Amino acid sequence: MIHLHSVTKSMVDRNSGVSLMLRNATASIPFDSRVVILGHNPAELTTLLHLLAGSEKPDSGSVVSGPFRRSPVINAGPTGGGALVPRLTGLENIEFFAQMNGIEHGRLVALVEASCHLGPLLRVQTGKYDSEQRRALEVALVSAVPYDCYFVDKLHILNKNLIWQLLRATREHQAGLIFTTSKIAKVAQFARIGVVVRNGSIR
Repeated sequence: MIHLHSVTKSMVDRNSGVSLMLRNATASIPFDSRVVILGHNPAELTTLLHLLAGSEKPDSGSVVSGPFRRSPVINAGPTGGGALVPRLTGLENIEFFAQMNGIEHGRLVALVEASCHLGPLLRVQTGKYDSEQRRALEVALVSAVPYDCYFVDKLHILNKNLIWQLLRATREHQAGLIFTTSKIAKVAQFARIGVVVRNGSIR
């Protein structure tokens, strides 16, 4: 379980100023199941996802869990590729992931090449990829690493093949999946547990 205790989190937007995403929120969320985060405010959903993934810290309160391997948050939004370093080539990104996760470099390259089908583009800086190419590499790279839980923002933007690639990784690694989506069909198809964020609270 990932336990949120009295978590408050605000975000600063250059247009709207400071917005409160969570207010004194307490919840326990499993990391070993398929969990969807729902709500009307996409910023609240993304914020909670990043708190659970450990890539954001609360303003107050705590997020506590036992030791488990979290994936980077896959950003399936319009730009895609949030886990990639734009100035690095595809191959350099793979090498970086291999070093970070203690995986033999050649093995990870072979796994990613076989699933992302980018060919010569792997020798190009990922900042020059279009959004679909970045998503393909990011999903292939993250799903090739044996994490205990995978995190995806805006799952509905991924194409069907990328979604099934992630689901295959959760089965192979006996891992959980925590994701956000605005498409109710994806909830019915992929989620076992639902978390609703509304007016800064979680249920």
